[in-house]
Amino acid sequence: MHSAVLAEHLPTFKRAGLFVSGGVDSIALLWLFTELFEAQRIVALHADTPLAEGWELDECRRVCEKLGVDLRVIRVDTFSISEVKLNGRTRCYACKSAMADALLSAGSAEGADTFFDATTAQEIEQERPGMRALAERGIYSPFTKFDISRNELHEYANMAGLDPSVRSGSCMATRFPLGMPLSTEQMERLRLVEEKLRAVGFPLVRARLQGDRKTVLVQADRDAHQRLSENLPFLRELADSSGYSIHLHERPYSGIQ
Repeated sequence: MHSAVLAEHLPTFKRAGLFVSGGVDSIALLWLFTELFEAQRIVALHADTPLAEGWELDECRRVCEKLGVDLRVIRVDTFSISEVKLNGRTRCYACKSAMADALLSAGSAEGADTFFDATTAQEIEQERPGMRALAERGIYSPFTKFDISRNELHEYANMAGLDPSVRSGSCMATRFPLGMPLSTEQMERLRLVEEKLRAVGFPLVRARLQGDRKTVLVQADRDAHQRLSENLPFLRELADSSGYSIHLHERPYSGIQ
């Protein structure tokens, strides 16, 4: 059903370049495109950056292999961008701009003439400078044109072959307070905290560094946050192994970064 709705909101193209992060939304979009078009008319474009959570590239490879879609992985050193490193208000715009330019260049070299991403209608309601960077470059976001539920996106992503335990990822820079310069060493420590939490049954978690650079507040999604509160001994173990003082955030993860 949604493939037919999607088709109504697509411009004509010879070959589509799809921006795929590895998360649910982009994999759902990829699957819907394969329902509409031959795989040869699609190239998946993934930006591999030091700000990723760490699992995304594997999922992109798994799904594209299953669907028979060409995948091009482009390394983008976002840490080399001063606006990103300083973690100021222009960080997201600068980062998305660099990623989009790299993917557009790689996609054009593969014959793509039109480019798409999986921004949803719900995300449009939020203030996200990165979406402005995409719009300025003429990248189409067909999911913004019609409502599609989170459950439906998960269903399509699972049908595409995404690991059912995967929910959504986000930029690791969002774990730092705005204005605190990013640290590769601390980012890796936060990444390990989240990996350990995912390994024990919390697939969607955020480990947020506080201003003292010593304290981390951990969030899980609404369904799992209460369960996480019942695992305080594990959080204490994480604190011992990570060197952080780790506490449960007072609020569950809301789905925004």
